Amino acid sequence: MVQENKQPKEAAIEALGTKAKNFYALFTSPVGVKVLEALEEEFNPDTLIGASNAETNYKVGARDVVIYIRQMMRYNDNVRRREELEG
Repeated sequence: MVQENKQPKEAAIEALGTKAKNFYALFTSPVGVKVLEALEEEFNPDTLIGASNAETNYKVGARDVVIYIRQMMRYNDNVRRREELEG
């Protein structure tokens, strides 16, 4: 939701920060850690090559979700570090 007093870029950055905080809170909780481990075991295989193009595409897409979760958590870490440095 874009607030009237914010520019679209600022609103998008704020929304991303909120989303990243939510991902971080969920996946650093005790249950979230276990869920993320299970997701990585299931959807981040050592090889992405499948028996068919469709299977390969499926594996790549599933892996992208795990990578997205990790990126959101890293984004949150980076924002927190920046805030600490700017203090």
